[in-house]
Amino acid sequence: MSTATRVPHTRALGAQTDLRLTVDYPEDLVGCRVVYEALTNRAPCFPFAEIVQFLDRRPDLKALVAPYVDERPVWFGCPQRTSGKNAS
Repeated sequence: MSTATRVPHTRALGAQTDLRLTVDYPEDLVGCRVVYEALTNRAPCFPFAEIVQFLDRRPDLKALVAPYVDERPVWFGCPQRTSGKNAS
């Protein structure tokens, strides 16, 4: 796949700032387990686009981690939110 083909696709997915794809809190682990169960037939390599599409169809999972989502993309050097209901 050429860079010209890959970059627009990556930008489109990367522009979405309402997702949290990390495991720092128990709610993150719940979400990851649901994603794994739903996409287990693709294991061990889950296509990023399929994870995003799955989460877009599951507002309940997005709501679960919403207190920890920082709308500023981390990949642009912005720090992650340090507050949330479990933050110290």
